Amino acid sequence: IDGREYVWFNGYYDNKGSRVEGEVYESIRMTLTGQVFPIMSMLANEEEIKQVVDSVDKLLKDKNLSGIRLNTDFKLTHYLNLGRAFGFAYGTKENGSFFSHMNVMYAYGLYSRGFAHEGYKILKSIYEMCMDTDRSKIYPGIPEYFDSLGRGMYHYLTGSASWFVLTKLTQSFGMRGEKGDLIINPKLVKEEFGDKGIASITTKFAGKKITVEFVNKEKLDYGDYNIAEVKLNGSKIDFERIDPNCIRISRSIILKEETSCKFTVILS
Repeated sequence: IDGREYVWFNGYYDNKGSRVEGEVYESIRMTLTGQVFPIMSMLANEEEIKQVVDSVDKLLKDKNLSGIRLNTDFKLTHYLNLGRAFGFAYGTKENGSFFSHMNVMYAYGLYSRGFAHEGYKILKSIYEMCMDTDRSKIYPGIPEYFDSLGRGMYHYLTGSASWFVLTKLTQSFGMRGEKGDLIINPKLVKEEFGDKGIASITTKFAGKKITVEFVNKEKLDYGDYNIAEVKLNGSKIDFERIDPNCIRISRSIILKEETSCKFTVILS
């Protein structure tokens, strides 16, 4: 879709077979869902992802709350040909609210395609909306959605927390399993390393508690650092290098350890 100098994907056709997204009756119609799945499914190429990011920032990002809305205002009181969601007022539930799980999935998609800075901004926006308790009026956690006032709604009805943890673990920290081995492929941005240049995460792998500590003394940003060295419980270990910033550690190395494992990953 090419509308008013911005380019994005059409995600829907309604019950009448009409294309939903684009410029309709002088209003711009865009959905976040229509952008997430082309990115996650590898359909979108790098240039198209850049165009989508620009379009999302311009058309779906709220100027006051800084979060990303699920869709633009279609300027219709009811649009039931697109489903019950569009019987709600704009900014409520699936009609233009800040829908947490789709925001997290958008971040996941961006990370998975190498757009770490953009993914980080999305996760950070969710965190900041949650922590703005004067507006969100919720206890710590991630609600199903935020309304137009920034209030967290349906705090008990959300899978977003698990998606958020999955994204931080497997994409931001780059920790995941592959054919039984441990893959380490960090996509941390420099803000995440703190004053000491260290970021760490603890999880379970191969039945053992493992902690991975990323040491970035030079405080380099994502794209500027590579994995230089890895230690396990203080001793340097061998690993398979997949690319400069992605390595594979054999499961057998982890299983040999009698206690929990602490990996120290030196970035330079």
